[in-house]
Amino acid sequence: MNRQTEIKWGVVWPTSMFLFLCFEFYAGLQEPPNLEWGVIVDTAGGLVLPLLVFFLGLRQKRDQDLEGVMSWKEGFVSGLIMTAVALPLSLLLVWAFLTFVNPSWFDTMITYSVATGYFSQEAAEAYFNMKSYLTQTAMNVALFGVVLSAIFAFLYKTK
Repeated sequence: MNRQTEIKWGVVWPTSMFLFLCFEFYAGLQEPPNLEWGVIVDTAGGLVLPLLVFFLGLRQKRDQDLEGVMSWKEGFVSGLIMTAVALPLSLLLVWAFLTFVNPSWFDTMITYSVATGYFSQEAAEAYFNMKSYLTQTAMNVALFGVVLSAIFAFLYKTK
């Protein structure tokens, strides 16, 4: 079976998230005094972009690749393949963003979260670091991928 659609949308998902992070950064939403807005915008983007990718990706799979006839299993497997493609690319792009585009992000967030009383210094340092963020990225991509695969496979099934 042709898996070009899954590969395409598996690449679109993390690429769109990377571009969204770059937009946030260049719009000043990752620096004080705009951090509160940045969190809101980041959360909205983090929810909307995966929904859009699975909506469009599984719809394309059903309508173009499977000639309008798709079982739940076919849709779910396609979504899991999209997720498998997206996961390593997501890790690479988050690392690249935090290393090259906004390398001061962890320090900014540690300072901000301690100053606002959200975290102690120790807790902030444990939470805002590369290992923690790559782990969170992997878990979020995997969780979103499985859940959205199941939901959109159910919504798009025709047999």
